[in-house]
Amino acid sequence: MRRFHFLKKLIIALIFTTVGFCNYTFAADSFIEALTTGKFDLLLNYRFEHVDDPTTLKDAYASTLRTVIGYETGHFYGFGVNFELEDVSVIGNELFNDGGANGKTRYAVVVDPDGTEINQAYLSFGKLENITFFKNTEIKAGRQLITYRKAPFHRFIGSVVWRQNWQTFDGYTLSNQSLPDTNLHFGYIYNVNRIFGEDNPISGLHDKSVDGYLFNVQYDGFSLGRLEGYSYLLDFDTTSTSPSAFFQSTQTFGGRFNGKYELNPKIDLLYAVEAAHQSDYAQNSNDIDSNYYLGELGITYSIKHI
Repeated sequence: MRRFHFLKKLIIALIFTTVGFCNYTFAADSFIEALTTGKFDLLLNYRFEHVDDPTTLKDAYASTLRTVIGYETGHFYGFGVNFELEDVSVIGNELFNDGGANGKTRYAVVVDPDGTEINQAYLSFGKLENITFFKNTEIKAGRQLITYRKAPFHRFIGSVVWRQNWQTFDGYTLSNQSLPDTNLHFGYIYNVNRIFGEDNPISGLHDKSVDGYLFNVQYDGFSLGRLEGYSYLLDFDTTSTSPSAFFQSTQTFGGRFNGKYELNPKIDLLYAVEAAHQSDYAQNSNDIDSNYYLGELGITYSIKHI
């Protein structure tokens, strides 16, 4: 399996070149201040799901609580740290099949496995006001959420937010907003932390090793909406996962345009169009040739509050 490290080397070179040769004023005056002036995050999300299975399986009743505790430091010489723990606990009786980890195969499947994991743990660098390039640039290295649209409009790359155990990625990402009305995103990922949990005994459902290259560009300069182009190249490691990984490596190229148009002060017309093409990639022996098309049209009506 090929494993390229160009992006990793580029990130390291940019960081050390900037730190070694540039003089600037930092947001945090000291290392201790950076550590103590960060912010805590706490999220509690209770979820109940009932699945009425038409087969011989028993109905599923999944009562779970998702707890996320995180801390993001301030910045020191442009560097910051984000650490986040995620716990999914079953509330009451475990009357569902969580996807293989709990062995409750008599019940219908609800993929919300019980367990505690590191959801995010990454080092960030950037947002330096006195350096032209890094003023609008941020680099992240480590375990992180990667999404390019607001939920629930994730497609191809996302965190699967409708499940309790969110999907995250191990790798390196770079975002830049130097060009007017433009957001540039580049990423290299080497592991996918899937929703089935790290302790899932079924081969192919737990974490997946991958050589993944992510490119996403969004332009907001049009009055009628946002234009987006993307390319995702995913080469899964067949030596550390199930044999099905041979058939999961894909390359996806696509584009999207979405926005709104004001018909009158109370009514807006909403619209979106998207098209993408996916084919086999790297060692994939399948002949994949799939097209994706989307069209949406809607309206919003604003009611004046009394």
